[in-house]
Amino acid sequence: LAVTTSAAFRRCWWPACIQEVNICGDLLPNEETFGGSMQRLLDVHASAFAEFARALCSGMQIAWYSRPRARSCVSFGDGRRQCVCHLVDELRTPPGLEAKAQLLCGAGPDGHASLRTFDGRAFLFN
Repeated sequence: LAVTTSAAFRRCWWPACIQEVNICGDLLPNEETFGGSMQRLLDVHASAFAEFARALCSGMQIAWYSRPRARSCVSFGDGRRQCVCHLVDELRTPPGLEAKAQLLCGAGPDGHASLRTFDGRAFLFN
C-alpha cells in the first residue's frame, strides 16, 4: 500500500476489518470459467482453506459460507483470468458489522504494513 510509506500513517494504528477472504487459481487460456478444472480444484479444497481461515480469525464475527464454492472469475489487463472461491458471504454480514474494526493496521519505518489484534499481538505474519 502506498499510504503505508507516509509518515502520518506510520504514527498511528488504524482500525481495519476483514471484508473478503478468497482463494484464487489461474485459468488456462482456453479453460471454461465455470465447470473447468480450476473451479473443480478450488471446490474440492475450499473446505480445508475455510477451516484454516476460520482458525486464523477465531473470535472475529465474520459471515463465513457454510459451503464455499468458486462463484466468480476475475480478468486482468494482460489477459490472465482467475477463478475465485469466496469464503465470506458479504450478503449475510449483519448490518453494522460490515465496517466494524476487528484488527489494527500500522506500518513500520520501512513502510511494510502490519496487522495486530487489539491486545497488540501480531495477526498472521510480521
